[in-house]
Amino acid sequence: MGAEAVDRVPDAVDIGQGHDAPVHDALAVATLVEPGIVSTVRCHVDVETSGELTLGRTVVDTHARSGHEPNCEVALDADEPRFVDLLHRILGRTGRPD
Repeated sequence: MGAEAVDRVPDAVDIGQGHDAPVHDALAVATLVEPGIVSTVRCHVDVETSGELTLGRTVVDTHARSGHEPNCEVALDADEPRFVDLLHRILGRTGRPD
């Protein structure tokens, strides 16, 4: 896991006519509606503030090398077809009773 796994989480969804839309916030909300839409693993996550590894960056220990206990659920994969279907179902509603 690691960078290659993050590449599987959709950054954008094809919304038609050759346009993509960023979906970070929508995917986060989708996990509240359908929790199984993303796959997560427990990892230790911290923000580097001392400049030892980097400065001001979020560091995710996907290989448990730090020796710290996992403190976060990290999404590394998403079911893109299921997510797109959810978006179409929700955004396709008119809000009017049938």
